[in-house]
Amino acid sequence: MSNLFNLPFSFSIYSQTLKNLLQHRINIQLNSNEDKWSEKAIKGLIKRLTKTSMIDDLQTALDSKNSETRCVTISRDAQNKLVEPNPSSTVRKAFNDITPVVAFCRIWRWPDLNTHLELRPIKTCSYAFQHEKDQICVNPYHYEQVVAPCKEYILAICCVSLNTETQCPLIILVSAFATTLS
Repeated sequence: MSNLFNLPFSFSIYSQTLKNLLQHRINIQLNSNEDKWSEKAIKGLIKRLTKTSMIDDLQTALDSKNSETRCVTISRDAQNKLVEPNPSSTVRKAFNDITPVVAFCRIWRWPDLNTHLELRPIKTCSYAFQHEKDQICVNPYHYEQVVAPCKEYILAICCVSLNTETQCPLIILVSAFATTLS
């Protein structure tokens, strides 16, 4: 049965679905730019999910926090069109160049996630972003966060000279500081 706008679900179901998905967000301060952006991203996701069963699958994954759930896919073409660009909006500026996989993993699992390079798909995900398929899985429980090794190192600059009395090398620490290698 089709409704007036040919949506896979009615408006009342849409608003309840949106409310349920918003409740699963992690570390979001209400009325912040991130709050507004994540709400727009979730609304965009709901519009792009072609089957109501995918919305149910996403809700199941978020409720259970379980990777043994089905893939939730969107068209790979929609990958870079998560939120409609609005040049005057400060909401979008904070989230430039984020793919949907990164966005939804950030919204629902790891708020500090920066790039897809920090993610690894689980073996059972058939539509992970690395696969060359027309659909891409945005189920945040189909990805694991790759923990990068510590990037801070102590860099010491030393000066070696020869002690003229004992003829032994003399090492003088000139400076030491922490640096981040990237």
